Amino acid sequence: MDETYKTAFYEAMARSLSVFDPMFTPTFLLDNKTKYDVDYIKKIISDDFLDGVEKNPCALTGRCFMLAREASYVLHENGIRHYLTIGNVLVDGKPYYKTTIDSLMADVKNGYTCDEIVNAHVWLTLDSGQVLDLTMLSSIGHKNDKHKSSIYDAVYVSSDCKDDALVHVPMLAGFGYNLKVVTHPDLNSSWFDAYSEWWLDYLHNFHYQKAAQ
Repeated sequence: MDETYKTAFYEAMARSLSVFDPMFTPTFLLDNKTKYDVDYIKKIISDDFLDGVEKNPCALTGRCFMLAREASYVLHENGIRHYLTIGNVLVDGKPYYKTTIDSLMADVKNGYTCDEIVNAHVWLTLDSGQVLDLTMLSSIGHKNDKHKSSIYDAVYVSSDCKDDALVHVPMLAGFGYNLKVVTHPDLNSSWFDAYSEWWLDYLHNFHYQKAAQ
C-alpha cells in the first residue's frame, strides 16, 4: 500500500469530519493485507458499464460523480469495501485540476451554486488503498486526442507500478461534499435524491460488510 496515499486519505477523512456531519463520513480503515487484481476490478466495472451505463469510452469524460455512484454499487455487489474520495490528480507530476484544499473549503462554505461547475474530481478508494478512477484516462485521452479504445482500457485502477503517471491526492472523503455542495434538495432535486439514495444504500452495505468481517 502506498503510505503517502494512506496518510493523505486519513487526513482527508479527518478534514471532512471537521466540516460535515459525521453521518456523512463513516469510519473507514484501509487494510494493508488486502490487494485486488487490477484486471478483475477493471472487468467487473467495464462489464457493468457496457451492460447499461455507457459503451463509448469517450463519453466517460467529465462524469466522475455519476460514474462513481454506479461503480460503488458494482463494488458492493462484489463484496469490495470502498470509500468516496475527492481531490486532485497529478499527471506526470503536475496537477490536472485546479482543485486545492482551500478551494474545496471555499466550496463547502459557499454551498451549492447552480450556475457554477464544481471544481473537484472524485474517485473511489478501495479498502486495499488502491484507487479506482472512472474518468481520468478518458479525460486525458480526450485532451490529447488519444482516445481509449474500450471502457475496460478507460477504467483506471492503481497498482504498485512505480512508473504510474497518475498520483491521486485525497483532500476530502465521504458524502458531505456531494450532498452539501454538488447538489441541493430544492435547486437540484433529482441529483440530490440520487446521491441521498446512494449514501443511504452505502451505509447499509457498509455496515453489513463491516459486521460480516
